[in-house]
Amino acid sequence: MADRKFHLAFPVRDLAETIDFYHGLLGCPLGRQATNWADFDFFGNQISAHYSPGELAGPKTNPVDGDKVPVRHFGAILEWAEWEALAEKLKAAGVFFVLLFRPQIEDLILKRDKKIKMWQKKHPGKDIFEDRDLEVTSESVVSVEQQIRGLEKALGVAS
Repeated sequence: MADRKFHLAFPVRDLAETIDFYHGLLGCPLGRQATNWADFDFFGNQISAHYSPGELAGPKTNPVDGDKVPVRHFGAILEWAEWEALAEKLKAAGVFFVLLFRPQIEDLILKRDKKIKMWQKKHPGKDIFEDRDLEVTSESVVSVEQQIRGLEKALGVAS
C-alpha cells in the first residue's frame, strides 16, 4: 500500500502564535501563507491553519469509550524514537504535558507489534489493514485511580 497523504484545515485564534508553535517549535516547514492562513508540512502531510476565532467558542466534545474527546483533534503517528525526541524538544521549550498511561501504552505497542509480526508470517503477501478478522491486536488493564495518584504525586498534590 502506498503512503497516503492528507490535507487538514483548522481554525485558530492567533495565526502568529500558531506559526510559532508548528514552525518554530515543532519544526514543521512553513508552506504558502497569507494574512489569514498558513500551510505547514506536518510530518509529511499538509495542514492549514486559518484565522477564524469565531469557530472556537468553547470546547466541543463527543463521548468516545466513556471519555469526552475533543471533536477537533489530530496528530502524527510517530516511531517511538521520534516521539521521544519530540517530547524532549517540547520539554526543553517549557511546554507542559503529561504522559498518562505510558507504561500501558508501551506494553500495548509491544504486544501489537508482536501480534502483527505473527500475522504477517502466517499471511505472507496479504495486507494487514485489509484483514477484517483481525480486530484486536493487544489489550491492557488500566487503573484511572492509579494514574491520578501518580499524577498527584508528580505534581506534589496531596490526595
